[in-house]
Amino acid sequence: MARGLLRLLSIVLLLQAGAWAADIDVVSVERDGDRYRVDMQVRLEADAVLARDLMRDASRLPEINDNIVSAMVPADGHLHTVVEFCVTFFCRRVEQLQTVEAGKPATLKMTVLPESSDLKYGEATWDFRALDADRSYMRFNAEIVPDFWVPPVIGPWLIRRKMLEQARVTAAGIEQVAAELRSGPVGPDSAP
Repeated sequence: MARGLLRLLSIVLLLQAGAWAADIDVVSVERDGDRYRVDMQVRLEADAVLARDLMRDASRLPEINDNIVSAMVPADGHLHTVVEFCVTFFCRRVEQLQTVEAGKPATLKMTVLPESSDLKYGEATWDFRALDADRSYMRFNAEIVPDFWVPPVIGPWLIRRKMLEQARVTAAGIEQVAAELRSGPVGPDSAP
């Protein structure tokens, strides 16, 4: 019993550390007309291939980022996500249908299918490079064009702010889920 509690406490501490361990080197959000670009470079406490695989696993996406209301892969093999963003009075649920291509060594490219999405255009590239066995360097680039009304005066600022926040939340979420997987299962059935 004491060993089980000790293990649970160590996992909680790992998760707390994982939430703060993402070391962001570069993060920028730019706007050009109705087009938004984000570039983020961050060091993660997670293996490069595991980090990429977590971003490919639709069932894990809501764990990584709680703004992802749902994520599933229908029969057509594309990734369907519903993401909810709220900033002050402006809230929006954004549906996206995306193709997902995994490359080597640990790259992921997602392309929005506009006819089935709330974006006119969207493309994101995740590139994970190993630093050592348990750490990686992630470069994330994304470009989107919303296909919904954006409040003219504060809307662009809100979108930039949310994209920046979501990039940081996602990096911390990757670390947190990777730490959980490294620690193994916790619960009444996991004997010490």
